[in-house]
Amino acid sequence: MFPGVRLVLATWLLTTTMFLSCTTHTTAPVSSPIHPAPHADSPAHAVEAFRWSWQNPSFETYRTLFTDDYTFEFAVLDSNGGAYRSGTWTRDDELQSFTHLVAGGGQSEPVASILLTLGSVVVGEDPRPGMSDPERRRLVTASCALRIETRDGSASQVTGKLRLFLVRGDLANLPADLGRTADAGTWYIERWEDGTGSITGASAAQPAEAASWGSIKARYRDAATIAARP
Repeated sequence: MFPGVRLVLATWLLTTTMFLSCTTHTTAPVSSPIHPAPHADSPAHAVEAFRWSWQNPSFETYRTLFTDDYTFEFAVLDSNGGAYRSGTWTRDDELQSFTHLVAGGGQSEPVASILLTLGSVVVGEDPRPGMSDPERRRLVTASCALRIETRDGSASQVTGKLRLFLVRGDLANLPADLGRTADAGTWYIERWEDGTGSITGASAAQPAEAASWGSIKARYRDAATIAARP
């Protein structure tokens, strides 16, 4: 091969390699949870599946956790409770709120990160009148700390108590959209009583908005309402 040809080929190869290196982009893989969602086969595991759904967050897991007659009770001092009196915050409200928390809606920014920490989980009897059934009904309580950061840089932090009333699947009122049958091996959340509303850990460098868990849920539920308006 003539020296001139070799020089042209070498120049072409170098130029082509540089062009490809500048124009080829590698797309970073979407991160997935290291551990799969726990199966709610006990009251403690149901709470862990609840925590997992917020931490990751996962709508597909979250929607499987609640009974069809689920209700949420706002904290006593939470002004949002006036708009959603006892028994009126339903599973539909819960799922719409969670959907807009994850994806955004109205004027509310979607989350960028969620950190949910639970203290020691205590499983006891359901104290509600007429609900005493130690085999199929349990009350789970734990201290909780929730921090949510949104894509606009704002943050909300919640601390307090978590109270979840759980029912076993062979007694639970199961949502039709889950396509499930009565199953004694799965537990569901029938009622959630909010015991949050204080704040710790905020600083001048990283301020956080004081909130109850219910106020965050109501904010994103209202975002769903706004997003649905014509």
